[in-house]
Formats: sequence, C-alpha cells, structure tokens
Amino acid sequence: GRRARYILGGNAVCRGRGGSMKQWMGLSLMMLAAVSGVSVAAGAKQTIGWVETVRVTPGNVVVKAKIDTGAKMSSLGCDCRTEFERDGKRWMRFSVEDEHGELATFERPIIRKVKIKRHFGQAQERVVVDLGVCLGNQYKVTQVNLVDRSGFIYPMLIGRDDLAGRFVVDPQQKFRSRPNCAETPKLE
Repeated sequence: GRRARYILGGNAVCRGRGGSMKQWMGLSLMMLAAVSGVSVAAGAKQTIGWVETVRVTPGNVVVKAKIDTGAKMSSLGCDCRTEFERDGKRWMRFSVEDEHGELATFERPIIRKVKIKRHFGQAQERVVVDLGVCLGNQYKVTQVNLVDRSGFIYPMLIGRDDLAGRFVVDPQQKFRSRPNCAETPKLE
C-alpha cells in the first residue's frame, strides 16, 4: 500500500509499516497540537510560509520572496546589470524593485559566477554577490545569484542553503512574518 511520510525533528516516520513507540507518540502529539491549535516548536527553527517578505541589505530593500526548497541557492531578480571594475576587482551594479515599486541600485563585488540548471532549458551563467537577507527574525549574509526574474511573480527566491537548520516551511501558509531582525551588521 501507499505510505505517508511525516517529519518529526528530522526523522521520517512512515505510517502503515511499523515504527517505534517513540515515533508514534511524537506523531500523536503533533496531530493533537494541530487539532488544538497549539504550535509545536522544531528546536529553534522558525516556521515560515511558501511566500514571505524579506529585507535585503545593504539598503534595507523589502521584497517578496518565494521559498523554494528545490533550489540550492537564493536568487534575486534585478534590472540594469552592469559589470565594472573597481580597485582591480570585478563589481556588479544592478537595480532591484522593492515592494512599493521603487528602484534601489546596488553595487557589489562579484564573488564568482555559477551555472544554474534550469527546468526547461540549458544551464545559465549567473553572477553571485554577497547580500544580507533578513527573513522573519533571522539575518544572514549569503551568496545570491542575480537573474532577470521579470517573468516571475516574486522578485526573490530563497533556496535551501539559506533555510537549512533555521526554518521549517509550511506550504499552506503565506506571509507568516515580516522581516524583523534586531541588528543587521553593516555589509561592506
């Protein structure tokens, strides 16, 4: 028969094929909590929906982001990408539209270039820069690839490298939290 998978603190439990008493108790507690409306914490992980609002630094630009556990790396949609040299290093100038339609221009050193495999076609080379991202109450400086996302609804995609160990994604929820990071270190 078919088996259903439930995730309990990182351990998969399969229904209908046995399982330990500890696994069944954990599943029972989760189901009871879901029915009663009580939230169950998965360690220190924050629960987020499949779409969230994030703040990108430098500049504190607020954008909507799709949470994509199928993507390894985060991507940011941008316009007017211009590569240039500063102090002997390659930099990228690019513009990002915030949640109110205002354009913010960034200038960031290029960390590297990556080839991203696309679902519908050939691999695409993209520039990678460091940006700070505030998602919920958690801030992280991370490598983000830059791409034209004008054909997509959400200008940013948060990949699993930036989710692992920090977040649990509830695919039935959207916009569970606003970016609320206490202190964000200055990103040079």
